[in-house]
Amino acid sequence: MAGIRNIRNSQLPALLLCCCTVLLTQYSAPAAAQDPAAATAGDDWRNGYRGFRMLLEEHGVQAEDDAEQVLRFPRQSVILVLGKLSDFPARDWLRLRRFVAQGGALLVAGEESFRLPGVTSFTAGPVESIDAREHYLQHSDVLALPCESGTPLTVELSSIVVNRSAWMTASEDESLTWTTIARLSKATIPSAAAGQPVLMLGMDTQNNAGVMILCADGSLFADGMLWHGENSILAINAADLLCRGNRRRLAVLEYGGIPQPGLDQPNPLSSMPPGPFNPNPFSPPPPDRLPRSRPQPRRDQVQTPPPPRDLKTTIATMNALLDKVQKTNLLNETLRDRPRSMPPTAWLRTILLLIGSGVAVWLLLKLLRSRRSPLPAWQARAMQSLFSVTSARQIAGSEFGPSAEILCREFCLQVTGSDYELDWLKLRSDSHKAPLIENLARAQRTALNDIVSIATNGAPPQINRKRFEQLGTAIRQLWQQHRQRPLLPASAMTVAAD
Repeated sequence: MAGIRNIRNSQLPALLLCCCTVLLTQYSAPAAAQDPAAATAGDDWRNGYRGFRMLLEEHGVQAEDDAEQVLRFPRQSVILVLGKLSDFPARDWLRLRRFVAQGGALLVAGEESFRLPGVTSFTAGPVESIDAREHYLQHSDVLALPCESGTPLTVELSSIVVNRSAWMTASEDESLTWTTIARLSKATIPSAAAGQPVLMLGMDTQNNAGVMILCADGSLFADGMLWHGENSILAINAADLLCRGNRRRLAVLEYGGIPQPGLDQPNPLSSMPPGPFNPNPFSPPPPDRLPRSRPQPRRDQVQTPPPPRDLKTTIATMNALLDKVQKTNLLNETLRDRPRSMPPTAWLRTILLLIGSGVAVWLLLKLLRSRRSPLPAWQARAMQSLFSVTSARQIAGSEFGPSAEILCREFCLQVTGSDYELDWLKLRSDSHKAPLIENLARAQRTALNDIVSIATNGAPPQINRKRFEQLGTAIRQLWQQHRQRPLLPASAMTVAAD
């Protein structure tokens, strides 16, 4: 806190000295040499912001005439909007809001009725107070207002002095965090201005970059009001806050909208309308300065045509022209420095262009001379039958189970000659009624038991291709064995038939 106090104390004398210089400069000019419009503008406090601009320039910002260039770099720029705010078009206010949303710093100071779209509305004053304790130097329209503490704008600041101020409504913008720095008291007239803000601060707390200061008193930051109260401390704090973040560009917009590039900037000090245009009477130039016209031939004077040119005259003319050119050395003087003045990069580009052109021509000629490779002939193939098409189709795993069950049941039916499942159980190796089954190999008996089990109990839901092929091979071998020698005796088959 002590360091901040020292900074304030060191900047305050410089600010007061600047204001003294400005006032002495204004009052020391001869009255006879002043224009009434310029005098009116000089007496108007809204036109004197030299002290505040000096504070901004002490932080390293440089004023630029091109406002468009300042708007392109929001995080590096500060914009001051002063004067007649009602003259600003709505599109310019939208651009300034976008400028703050992208990290720019903006100060708006005015005391006319206008609406800042999406933020607030200004209402023209002047406001007065019926409470004598708020009067500054016994003026009812010059008020000393207390300030909200705990903000970057009110460091070591307790009150400000406003002069014939206007007022604002509460902020409608939700993109910034708004704080009312100073507001009018309930003793203010008109009654619509009671309790309304005069100075507001909006900051972007998330990005800690965008800053907007709104002031309903256009003379609060002017040179004439920096003398009174603690307004100089407010100006120092405002300059510190606006220039925070290493900003380098400054644009001051007064009495109108954002200047368009290529147009003449209006003079902010010329508040009077331009006078009528009275051109000087035309005075012709003296006779010795008049342009001389070519003498016109008289109508009665007959012009003789030139003699026709023959070959000898033409050759003589060309020889004389060539001799003249050779004597003046015109061609050599013209072409003397042409190759030497070419930069090395131009030579390199020329050489690369020639090489590239040669390669392109070589590739084009090679492509034109090369024989085109013909397309391979179509190979005719025979039409497939329906069986080959269906057999080539991939069989799903869920189809092997029902197929295996059908094969096993058909095998048991052919071997036993009966469609009863109880007769099929006689084929099992543990049955005592099948003595010939014991002569089979162990693998064949195991396969026969599996076949009978599938035929009587059904196949499992999922059988892979390998298991299905093994089952088919076993059925084929057992069927061949049965054709050579029946697996069941004739008596058992007869009983089964009965």
